[in-house]
Amino acid sequence: MLNKKLSTIQRTKLEASSTGYKYINNRRISGYEPEAALGELIDNPLDPNVDANKVQMHFHLEKNPRGVMEVNSIYVIDDGKGMSESELENCHRLGSSRNYEKTDLGRFGEGGIMGSLSLCAHRETFSRDTSGILRVRCYDMDLVEAEDTWGSYTRLPTQDEVNWFNSLIGENKTGTIIRLSKLDLIRPKTWEFLKKRLENYLPKTYDNWLSSNSSRKIQLKAFHSNKEVYAWSSPTYDPLHWDKQFTLNAARQEVIIPHGTGKIRVRTVYLGEEHGKSKSALMNDQGGYLYRNGRLIACGAKLQTMLRGSYRFHNDYRRMRYSIHYESDLDVFMGTRPSKDGINPEQSINDKILVPIHNCKIWTAKHIRAKKNQDNRQATSGVLTDIADMLSTAHNPPSGDKVASSRKKTAAKPSGNLVNIGKKIHTLKKKQYGIELVENGRMGVFGDCVLSSDPGIKYQCDFNIDHPMISYLMVKDEETKILILSILGAQLACMNSFEGIPSLSDGEKSILRDKFQRSFDDTLRNLISIST
Repeated sequence: MLNKKLSTIQRTKLEASSTGYKYINNRRISGYEPEAALGELIDNPLDPNVDANKVQMHFHLEKNPRGVMEVNSIYVIDDGKGMSESELENCHRLGSSRNYEKTDLGRFGEGGIMGSLSLCAHRETFSRDTSGILRVRCYDMDLVEAEDTWGSYTRLPTQDEVNWFNSLIGENKTGTIIRLSKLDLIRPKTWEFLKKRLENYLPKTYDNWLSSNSSRKIQLKAFHSNKEVYAWSSPTYDPLHWDKQFTLNAARQEVIIPHGTGKIRVRTVYLGEEHGKSKSALMNDQGGYLYRNGRLIACGAKLQTMLRGSYRFHNDYRRMRYSIHYESDLDVFMGTRPSKDGINPEQSINDKILVPIHNCKIWTAKHIRAKKNQDNRQATSGVLTDIADMLSTAHNPPSGDKVASSRKKTAAKPSGNLVNIGKKIHTLKKKQYGIELVENGRMGVFGDCVLSSDPGIKYQCDFNIDHPMISYLMVKDEETKILILSILGAQLACMNSFEGIPSLSDGEKSILRDKFQRSFDDTLRNLISIST
């Protein structure tokens, strides 16, 4: 009813209003990182219809008063088909419109111009298409402020600019050069800062484009006093290592999720030990990678926040990776941001994407647990062997005047119990080592070991039944309980056998006790891991 009334209301035509300086200047602080803003200028020549094979970025440097190299101007150069007069004008509009293919990196009509505005106050675009005419179009924020409206203007190139264009593109060849100056929004402007950002950003972001054709290149060059001081060509980088042998086949999955006329592809992998990266590098690279038309738009912790219900980063998942691929015809459903740095997908799509990711997470958790248990068994086996070797060569403890105080003896006695971990077997006999374990509430795992008045027992050893490391294991099965009591007894026998070696100083005895204390604590932790 309300819509019918509105349709009958008499009104004038929509009145056009110019986009003023204040609005444009506020939009300039759009949240682009410098490397992402430059990425917007790289996207256009990488579209299939532009047919570029090489994109270069030249940085002209100057030393600031502190002697640090800063970026003074930036040139983005491509060998694509160039732009006609109307195309050049269109690319300087806020919200340009053209017919986009579903494989195009652009779609929203403002990435190129907003990327430039977030970096600089002055931009000049030089382009030559098959007509052979070199055209120039510019914007300047000083003019926008003076006239309080957005716009761009054309001018004729100078002869020096024609010669300069030919030297970079080639005489009579097509291509485009974008020159950015008045770099008022790059912060900091230091060359080292920007170089490191780009060297990390470009291989990951444009890996698909670079790896699809060996002749394709993205290059960086820096110049100071008209001399080249730096040159770099972007390598390819596939964070999933999809085709590598060290990627475990059991975790390598690819799931296709159809939606409307498009589809979403989700890949999951787990990198084997042969991958060889350090733990810190694996932690930095872990997580997901989101690709739109083959271009990376988000990854890592940033992507985790966009997928509602996703898992949190953890050291156990540092070798797990996943990727999400979709084309631009799903932008509405995926909620792609105009800045192409994130998504807000429909809940139904979000839930479907999470299924293969969580399946891989479950597989990874089981794989990690099995590996930890195997490592822990080997470590525990080694500790027990060391204890057995020490016991076989230990001196008999001397008799002394210490007399054990009366204690409640309720702990299970490990006499004659067989300890078997892996293939290592050690028998702890009460008569041989004279160890009795006595429950006692203490702050540590175990406490004093004193001479006993019992003729069949040399020592009474306190241990803290309330300590988490002990109490947790005591509620386990009888075999685990026997195991912990045996290790505890053997460990204490080893430690106290040092008292019977006259040649050892008190300091040396203390060092040996500390060594066995550490190995004992490690053994308990391993047992806890094995028994969970």
